[in-house]
Amino acid sequence: DGGEGLSKMFSWKERYEELLKMDEDEWKALVRRLFVDSPRVEVRCAPSASLAKRLAAEEKDRKESNRETLGADGRKALARRLERIKEQQAEKAPEEVVDKVPLAPVSSVKPLALDIFNNLGGEGEQGGAFLSDSAKDALRGLPLHVHLANFESEFVTL
Repeated sequence: DGGEGLSKMFSWKERYEELLKMDEDEWKALVRRLFVDSPRVEVRCAPSASLAKRLAAEEKDRKESNRETLGADGRKALARRLERIKEQQAEKAPEEVVDKVPLAPVSSVKPLALDIFNNLGGEGEQGGAFLSDSAKDALRGLPLHVHLANFESEFVTL
């Protein structure tokens, strides 16, 4: 966007200065307008019960399969290996070794990929691939702000 989003983000200083000049009645009117009288939409996400059951069943099957594959001796060997690993993890690494480990550059951190829909335009207006065209049209017609962000998750489904 050519830095427009960043520019808008840092223009808050002027807005804050305006707010500092407001008297008590103006603050009360602002709070009433924004939090009491304004229409709002609340979307609550809940974990998927069917997905949780499926994941639990898959995990149970995986564990049972591992028990059968490893046998009693294999499980005991893994338990001994795990104890050795825990002991090693408890030891502190020498500082000279820690100092030799290169730090990853900040640029290597990838942001979470979000698909954003905003019914009032602006940032995210073109997003919303997770919505049907008819849902987008219906949301655009609402007299209130709707901002939806979608991302891949194995824990929550809507």
